[in-house]
Amino acid sequence: MSTEPHGAVANAICAIAALHSARAGASYAGVNGAQLPTGEQPVHRQFYDQACYLLSEIKTLGSPYSETDAIAAIYLIAYQQL
Repeated sequence: MSTEPHGAVANAICAIAALHSARAGASYAGVNGAQLPTGEQPVHRQFYDQACYLLSEIKTLGSPYSETDAIAAIYLIAYQQL
């Protein structure tokens, strides 16, 4: 993460952390979460979408996936399971 602070792995980890934080905060407050303005995505979804975009760019460019790309993909799968 320190070599690519805005890379796919960093975004995937931030997506999971932000989702956990949102759910923990909603649980603590005893609510289902604050309503977002129409058309606005939660922060965790923005991180998820950015990580997916970065991984899809690699495929579009025809570059081979790296080990860190595989790790990011695993984190994105984990995010979907939460």
